[in-house]
Amino acid sequence: MRIYVNEQELDASLSGEKTLDQVYEAVSRWSSDHKKYILNLKVDSREISIQRLADIPADGVDRVDFYIGDEMDMVLSTLTEMDRYVDQIGSTLVERTELERDDAENLREGTRWMSQIMGSVAAILSMSLDETYSPLYPKGDDNSRSIASILEGMKDMANGLEEGAGLDRIGDYLGELRAIKIYVTALRMQLGAMHAGREELLEIVEDFEEAIPELVVRIVGINESFGAGKDLAALESLDEVTEKLNGYIASLFALDHQLRQSGENGFSSLEIEGIPFSRRADSLMVLLRDLSSALEDNDIVATGDILEYELTEQLELIKTYLPEARRMASAAGSA
Repeated sequence: MRIYVNEQELDASLSGEKTLDQVYEAVSRWSSDHKKYILNLKVDSREISIQRLADIPADGVDRVDFYIGDEMDMVLSTLTEMDRYVDQIGSTLVERTELERDDAENLREGTRWMSQIMGSVAAILSMSLDETYSPLYPKGDDNSRSIASILEGMKDMANGLEEGAGLDRIGDYLGELRAIKIYVTALRMQLGAMHAGREELLEIVEDFEEAIPELVVRIVGINESFGAGKDLAALESLDEVTEKLNGYIASLFALDHQLRQSGENGFSSLEIEGIPFSRRADSLMVLLRDLSSALEDNDIVATGDILEYELTEQLELIKTYLPEARRMASAAGSA
């Protein structure tokens, strides 16, 4: 059996390992000695769950691929998995008019798992979930709620759910799930951007500049879908757009941070018609939070106004800063 780590074959042989779970444990120990973590694995080019490894004899496998990374890679991988799981729950529940037999228990288990994951992430990042807030319930707002309180509320809701629970109770849970989804997505985007290299960030900013015309068209289409009563399709498309925007803005802020860390001015000196870049970027972030709040309140009128009049305008305005932002970052990188 050949063992590969991040596409590189290990110059090592088995030392008595009979099953793949024993191989996994050996690689895990080796990774830990190098302050690395296993993020994923494939067995003969197929993804296999860790729970199945004990049933697979090592001598019956040709190749095992391990993908390892540092602590931040592990956090990002975990948040990506949680983001995907939250999407899966949301897409399942949104189609329900009442809970089916297994739904309630699955939600209880899933909510416990999400709480455990967020607790582990918080410990690694040295942050307190009691002092961390979702953009949907920001600190200082009248409806301000911490991530810890949202998760606790979800656990209470899940524990009280039974087969046959109707739309109202499903909707309450989905509202809390949306707050967690927005936070996890934003955190994943921010950490990913801070972990990226300058060249990667420059590519993302260039993608942002090129994507703005298409994003504007999509936003107008989303508003039209709301107006036509196609709320589900509009919400799905809007989630995709806001996730992209959060990622683009996080990359801009990360690039600015890297410039300042290397002794450059960053984007603080970047102004157009007397308006600094930071004000434009902050305005766009505030607008995205306002949009989330309007959706949480089911205020379709306010949502439509933000989409049609404010968000499209802010995107066109921030686009004018991007060529100079890229030029500054490129020049600093080649200095």
